[in-house]
Amino acid sequence: MLTVEHVPLRRRAGVVEVAPLGAAQLALARAWAQAGLEVARAHEGLTRASLEQALDDAVAAPDDAPAAERRLALACRRLVLDACDFTVPDAEDAEALRAALFAAAAGARASGTFVRDQVVASVAAERGLGLVDVERLLFADLAEAHTVSALDVQDAEELVRRLLVGRIQAVLLRATRLTVTVDAAPGQLRALLRAAKLRQLLFDVELADDGVQLRLEGPLALFSGVTRYGLKLALLVPAIRACRRWRIEAEVRLRKDRAAETFVASGEAADALVDETALQPLAAKLVDDVTRAGGPFSAAIASDVLRLPGTGALVPDLVLTHAHTGEQVFVEILGCWSRTAVWRRVELVERGLPYKVIFCVTDRLRVSEAALPDTEPGALVVFKGALPAARVVERALRLTAG
Repeated sequence: MLTVEHVPLRRRAGVVEVAPLGAAQLALARAWAQAGLEVARAHEGLTRASLEQALDDAVAAPDDAPAAERRLALACRRLVLDACDFTVPDAEDAEALRAALFAAAAGARASGTFVRDQVVASVAAERGLGLVDVERLLFADLAEAHTVSALDVQDAEELVRRLLVGRIQAVLLRATRLTVTVDAAPGQLRALLRAAKLRQLLFDVELADDGVQLRLEGPLALFSGVTRYGLKLALLVPAIRACRRWRIEAEVRLRKDRAAETFVASGEAADALVDETALQPLAAKLVDDVTRAGGPFSAAIASDVLRLPGTGALVPDLVLTHAHTGEQVFVEILGCWSRTAVWRRVELVERGLPYKVIFCVTDRLRVSEAALPDTEPGALVVFKGALPAARVVERALRLTAG
């Protein structure tokens, strides 16, 4: 992934933005992407060190080029390396070989008989290796010795798309707070929320004049200096960019010695359209199980954003519709969220949730189904491993019995 060092930024009226790429810069990025991919393909089976040396020549800006151009070259080079799969040998084998060789060398030095070639030959004979094999395997676990095995990118255009996404992601790695406003089709919105859920990010959802607004607490607000949580925020960017229109506003700390700044980025459906029928595996299986059971409910993907007066909005995964009454029960699968997220849902129900909703929660969060008694318009289903359709249907029957 790119870092802030790869991204030219500009500051206008107190707001940080990623400097846009002009036509000439895009053409240059495509040329470098094409050259880098050709070098990577030519180095399949060779070491990472040799690949990096070749990329230094193929993807590089002149020393007197503008700083933005040099950063663009470094970004393209980084993305080519990120697109490579490397074969990594067994580290324990290399460590054991080094330990044996260093022990033999220490013994030879202590006896005054140290001759490098003789020590290497002795260890090679003990392990049934050739001299060339010992030299090759001695430091094979180091990154520069890993071998290029494949590429996970099709062409230069795909690499340029990754560049456009990566420039925003690089800034969000340093985010402490993130607000996303999207105008999105239901499937696009579900994909975005699903991405946030899978990364165990807590968020609030509200209906705004120009779409749906998500507020997410970033990593540095809770875990100072821990960027792996920033990575979770950054990985939302592809799902955000798939929406019809989108705007990101984040509080970022780009340098330790600087105060927090406001970062803004916006755009329109730059990425591929999201599959409106896509569901997380647990939700997809629940639809199949409810359908096969042939009970009173049909299950389908929920297309509504549920407005909660005074408290925001809720975006369920599924809707169960009673075959005889037409009454609907919504289902939200929280999976591996935090206990805080569950208690937020319980509070929503206790405040008078105007919808019937079943919240499905993994038992790892140590929440009891009794937290929502039968008198409430919502219910909890705590599951371990597979999500049991029969229990979801049973809770739905209770909610619609009155």
